[in-house]
Amino acid sequence: MKQRAVDAVIVGAGATGMWSAYNLSRHGLTVALIDTGGALRAGEATAAHSSELFLSTREAPYSRPRNRPYRWQRIHGIGGRMVAWGRHCLRMSASDFHPPAFEAFGDTWPLTLSELAPHYARVERCLDIAGQRDHLPQVPDSLCTPSRTSSLQRAFKARIEHEWSERRVIAGRLARKPLMPLLMAAVEKGSLSIYPHQRAAEITVARNGARATGVVTIDPKTGERREVKAQHVVLCASAIETACLMLRSKSRHHPDGLGNASGLVGRNLMDHTYVHTWGAVAEPEEIRRIECSYIPKFQNLAGSDAGYLRGFGVQLFWSPCEGECRGFDAPPHRAHFDLHSFGEVLPRLHNRVTLHATRKDALGLPLAHIDFRYSDNEKAMVKHQLAVADELVRVGGLSAFRSARALPPGASIHEVGTVKMGNDPATSVLNATNQSWQVPNLWVMDGSCFVSSGVQNPTLTMLAISGRACDHLVRGSLQTV
Repeated sequence: MKQRAVDAVIVGAGATGMWSAYNLSRHGLTVALIDTGGALRAGEATAAHSSELFLSTREAPYSRPRNRPYRWQRIHGIGGRMVAWGRHCLRMSASDFHPPAFEAFGDTWPLTLSELAPHYARVERCLDIAGQRDHLPQVPDSLCTPSRTSSLQRAFKARIEHEWSERRVIAGRLARKPLMPLLMAAVEKGSLSIYPHQRAAEITVARNGARATGVVTIDPKTGERREVKAQHVVLCASAIETACLMLRSKSRHHPDGLGNASGLVGRNLMDHTYVHTWGAVAEPEEIRRIECSYIPKFQNLAGSDAGYLRGFGVQLFWSPCEGECRGFDAPPHRAHFDLHSFGEVLPRLHNRVTLHATRKDALGLPLAHIDFRYSDNEKAMVKHQLAVADELVRVGGLSAFRSARALPPGASIHEVGTVKMGNDPATSVLNATNQSWQVPNLWVMDGSCFVSSGVQNPTLTMLAISGRACDHLVRGSLQTV
């Protein structure tokens, strides 16, 4: 019996995969959602940043040059890494979408902040973002439920802003609701089918190579191959996985990988530089729940004045102790802090993902080969990030368990780029609506499409972009009915 094609097949059930599935199915499209993993165990959604959720290199191998570390961190399963995310949601700024106008490096996005604003708002409404209106151009205001700050946060803010007027301390903007209920409602409605434990092996195309026809999957347990046929193929597998899937999908019409006429699939991999420290709150301030403070980018706001391009932001999570805490030679305390500093990595052609020439995984698919290194610009910024982190601890009245340290590339779990969008098929892979230039019914709706990384946690922007792309896909589908 011939299988009937669905309207859209989505690869990857993480943040953008769930959001895309919800948005397409709510407009009446039939959707198939594919993921390598299955349903995550009960309780995992509250185990934020638990190392047990992430796959080991034995479970999910990849390769890299010996002298270039990259920590690729993955969770296979419905929900993906969103079950362990920090929930911090920030919009990118107008300058982030047009970096050459402010610093002479990089490319302009094929969309603007004003174009994306309604899509940001839709996501923020569904996630129920708690925060405040701060009227800072480097972190545009979100659609937030007003939040109150604790006395601990207010004391920290007063100390830092008294010492450095340019370092504004604002309340973090945290998501309070998950996307999973929206996904499950679409399943119950009957418009969405989820196919767990299916590894996407390649994208199939029509004989003339002009259209995608579906996705071939492999069952990791049985090795059985099947094809899910679709009118549209939507990739939400994350920056590295999406690039690899396109590179594996070679054919007579696409000898270098699907939609790779520009040769840019896999290139311009970006991630945030990441500096971290944690410790105790020295003063007897008390908090009752996890809270977040944020210091937005304060470097290069009016041109390059920091000795490097772009900049970084700093977020501090405050968490209560059960009773009185001790340890790490710190005095007794009632709260912990966790400091994360994320800096913008510039897009570089040499930072790229390819397929390993000889090494394969257990299913016979070529391993992802990640060749990534920081430039002098990132190295200079990391030095400043380290100094700022230690300054914030000292002036903020905190007691660190250790000095701030820089983590290797990939540790931020914010990888983007590799399938950039643009206005010219010679210098980009996707058009302004996230469609492949060569294969217009192939859509890339995850962080792969990013032109630059900004300093903000990327999930909110990824969701807004995928929602915008879904609107274009739906309009095109309805016009062809």
